Amino acid sequence: MLVIEIFAALLFIYILLNTFLFPKETVKMVFVNGGRYKMGKEIGFEAERSVHVVYLESFWIGKYEVTQQEWEIIMTENPSVFNGKHKPVDNVSWYDAVKFCNRLSEREGLNPVYDINRYDVTCDFSKNGYRLPTEAEWEFAARGGLLSKGYLYSGSNSHHSVAWFGTGEENAITHPVGKKEPNELGLYDMSGNVSEWCWDYYDVNFYRYCKFRNIWNVKGPEKGEFRVLRGGDVMNPLTHLLTTTRSYGTPVAAPQDKRVGLRLARTPEGPLSLGIIKRIFVKGE
Repeated sequence: MLVIEIFAALLFIYILLNTFLFPKETVKMVFVNGGRYKMGKEIGFEAERSVHVVYLESFWIGKYEVTQQEWEIIMTENPSVFNGKHKPVDNVSWYDAVKFCNRLSEREGLNPVYDINRYDVTCDFSKNGYRLPTEAEWEFAARGGLLSKGYLYSGSNSHHSVAWFGTGEENAITHPVGKKEPNELGLYDMSGNVSEWCWDYYDVNFYRYCKFRNIWNVKGPEKGEFRVLRGGDVMNPLTHLLTTTRSYGTPVAAPQDKRVGLRLARTPEGPLSLGIIKRIFVKGE
């Protein structure tokens, strides 16, 4: 009888520690094998022109956009204009996005990647905590990574099947995540719903700088006034939902239309962090 009581006590302690001191990951992530791809396009907006080769190490990225429920658990408030716990959080500034990443990392016992000193933010990509994807990671994932079929939108040439998009109406609302079809990697809503913050500073001429260089794990310009937004939102025309379309916003506040959220990324640990590129050509290149 004593043995059973001791076992029950130890089991209770294990459950207690596992639940509160060593919480499980709460965000569904998809592993993206690193590789080589051609970023940008030859015809389009000025900021997307100058196709250039990018090499990426493997990384994790969120299967869905961060929901209002996930945000509120960590931040204890909900800034969203279009309420719904399973809808993506919206009306998020870039600075609040990186704060969310750090707090979620701390909650899950991971090492926060951001050093935040008011408006001065640096990122240690070697740490295992949550972060925003780089613009290059975002586009690679949206295209389908090494499984890419070269679609215009993330997962299809038909916008109706993969994207929530608008007609420019101010009352265009967001929708619960994961209700459209996923892309080749199993990622949802990378075209439409809400625009997503990336780590990088925005520079309309950055692709021109990259064109004649082989760039490994590019992380954008070293400084700038704006931060990159990707994916388009429910109020945008179809051209903004393409996997190559670039946008931007001031980091201190969500852009005027408020339909701005985030998707999380992480740097792999252990053998997965070696970043060995096994295949160097994206299908269809």
